[in-house]
Amino acid sequence: MKKEFRNLLLIGIAVVLLVGIGILVMNLTQQNNGTNQVADKNLLMHDDSWSTAGNVPYKYSVTVVEFADFQCPGCAYAEPIVKKLASEYQGKVNFVFREFPLPQHQNAVLAAEAAEAAGSQGKFWEMHSTIYEHQNDWVENTNAMDIFVQYAKDLGIDTDKFKQDIVNEKFMQRIQRDRDDAVKLGVNATPSFFINGKIYDGGISYSELKTQIDAELKATSS
Repeated sequence: MKKEFRNLLLIGIAVVLLVGIGILVMNLTQQNNGTNQVADKNLLMHDDSWSTAGNVPYKYSVTVVEFADFQCPGCAYAEPIVKKLASEYQGKVNFVFREFPLPQHQNAVLAAEAAEAAGSQGKFWEMHSTIYEHQNDWVENTNAMDIFVQYAKDLGIDTDKFKQDIVNEKFMQRIQRDRDDAVKLGVNATPSFFINGKIYDGGISYSELKTQIDAELKATSS
């Protein structure tokens, strides 16, 4: 049953991505027509979303939401950039991570489960960084689970609970919720960023992201 559920999840990802393409085209058309549409904040994040602001996710005037796939090369490229910005804007900007595993990536769902399982033991961001930093080690590996368990061990996580949570697919509904929100927002590629609810269409570079964040900080302080 668990294997069937995972297969159905992957099929569902493919279907909703097709729907998402249409929604994204519509959203981008609206933006290009000057509407500068702001996304529904209830879809961008939830009270329990992974946030650098911790248990006060709405504390800051600027929020950056990233929908990403752990197996995506572009997401791995963006990770150190986002990490640097999160450090520099600590106490000023909230950075939120949402799961969006893509169907063409065989280990993406498992990686998302590993990050969520680590998060349940207070180590989400540590596992998040480790998975990205060592992406080439597990991306094509048929024993990716064993690699993630070793990461968990290295991070001081209870590996028995970690493995059991993944085997029992404890976090599948949470991952599916993130995906559903992404599709409703028109996301069809990773990484996708929303800065204060507005889709970011610039390049994935430190300087471009920083410029947009600074502009939002200035706008919200005036």
